[in-house]
Amino acid sequence: ENVKELLESIKMFSDDLYLCCLLTYGCLLRPHQEIRLLKWKDFTSDLSHIRLSGDQVKFKHNRIVPVSLKIREILSKKEGHINIFTGHVKPYSRSYFTQLWRRFKRVNPKVDKGITIYSFRHSGLDKDDKFGTFFPANVHRAAPSTLFPFIV
Repeated sequence: ENVKELLESIKMFSDDLYLCCLLTYGCLLRPHQEIRLLKWKDFTSDLSHIRLSGDQVKFKHNRIVPVSLKIREILSKKEGHINIFTGHVKPYSRSYFTQLWRRFKRVNPKVDKGITIYSFRHSGLDKDDKFGTFFPANVHRAAPSTLFPFIV
């Protein structure tokens, strides 16, 4: 399935799930920890980068990740200690995005059963149509978000 089409369907279903998938795909962040726990203080003042400390990421090293213009356009920076999804200090539960994804797939049965939120992290660029297509989970990409024209 084409990533752009899938993202459009997700956008119509849930703003939170859409933002999660965009950040997973465009910034290569992990959905259930790095994205779910994001606070506004993790973004630079112009929203162009996300700074994650070692205690926020899997491999315990600091990360600075660029944020594409497309993603920045849907963000509205709030107070630093506020979670970007809940609007409160406390984030959603660890299963929040998993549950949203299951609901989305239930109402969109044409979405391949093997595609998960994490698949967005492992998707690649299809040179023919300039949009991503999904690759098996064992294929990793390290390309920056600037390679994806519909996100930039």
